[in-house]
Amino acid sequence: MGDKMSFLERQKKNKAMSKAGVSESKAPPISGAASRELLDAAAEKPPKKSFFEKRERPPTPETDKKQKAPRPKKRQNITNINTERYIKPKKNIGKKILRTALWVILTFVFIRGIVSILRPDPISEVQRRADAFMQEQQETRNLEFEIESFAQNFAKEYLSYRSGEKQDYNDRVGPYVSSHVSFSEGQEFKNTAEASYVQAYKLEPYNENQFDVFVMATVDYTIPQTASAGTEITFRTQREHSYLKIPVRVLGAGAYIVEDFPAFVAAPDGYSVSAAQFVGSDVDQSVNQEIERVLQNFFVAYYGGNQTQIEYYLAQEADKAEFKGMDGRYKYIEISNLRSVVNPQNTSEILSLIEIAIEDINAQRHKQRFNILLRREGERYFILEMDTKTVGIKYDFSVQ
Repeated sequence: MGDKMSFLERQKKNKAMSKAGVSESKAPPISGAASRELLDAAAEKPPKKSFFEKRERPPTPETDKKQKAPRPKKRQNITNINTERYIKPKKNIGKKILRTALWVILTFVFIRGIVSILRPDPISEVQRRADAFMQEQQETRNLEFEIESFAQNFAKEYLSYRSGEKQDYNDRVGPYVSSHVSFSEGQEFKNTAEASYVQAYKLEPYNENQFDVFVMATVDYTIPQTASAGTEITFRTQREHSYLKIPVRVLGAGAYIVEDFPAFVAAPDGYSVSAAQFVGSDVDQSVNQEIERVLQNFFVAYYGGNQTQIEYYLAQEADKAEFKGMDGRYKYIEISNLRSVVNPQNTSEILSLIEIAIEDINAQRHKQRFNILLRREGERYFILEMDTKTVGIKYDFSVQ
């Protein structure tokens, strides 16, 4: 065959050249022996790499930087060439001061917190004592109320009885008293009495758990009338007031007992206030008559009119809520008495002391007394204030 290649060899040659990146047209002429070597080299397969063999990674920008970055040099002490002395770097004094101040503040806050935990706040302590005092006062009031209620209930049963019903009396009174006390022993219930109203009016401590309770009772007595021979006995009812001093012992929470016989005592002293006439200069009779006409119309509206009619007679600064009308619940009848006194410091102000009569739905009349402060504006009188009572008034219209 010589230098000439067969068709098969030519195909192998072309494949080898294409793998090598050389085209047949540009490739230089190759001898037969060289072409065979080239074909044999192309035919050889590259050796397979082991799975455990370390493979080289392609370079990346990070690895390039690591490879190119120079190693840092060790810091050398800066020395003065002439003096050969060490030069210290300058310190930041401002930061040091701020850091110290911050630590001082944190330490102070920490210590203050510990102290506040160990020692309660004075305001909280005062509030705690106030709450404890209020709680104690409330408990005391509750105890007093319970003792008085107990004594009232006992007095009602003690003063109520029926003729011939001794056992009923014992059953009603027994739960209130000590076992060594028997109120019905030696008693004969020949008549009837009933306590229609009871009210405790005073409580006196006797000992730690002992109290004397004073109770007023209204008792209706049924009294037999003396009858002549052959006639039926008649009865009459007589109402009287009785006053008892009842010894009560506290046994425990909510447990009380009457430890001995109650005593009948005298009625308490009455109380009164001065009814001295209001001091001041009275207005003229004509002025008093004008005021009477104004108040007459006002009370007609107050007891039987609407709120708009009432407010027509009020001054602009008057408290409208204090003049809420009666909406016809009562009927105004008349003015029984009227006295008007002028204010010496302000002659436009006049205080009227008035007594009126009103009528209930059953035609029963009632007296009402008021003191009314008015102000004159031109020809009209406007009401500033109205309050009950005509004695003990807060105003002072006396001439100084």
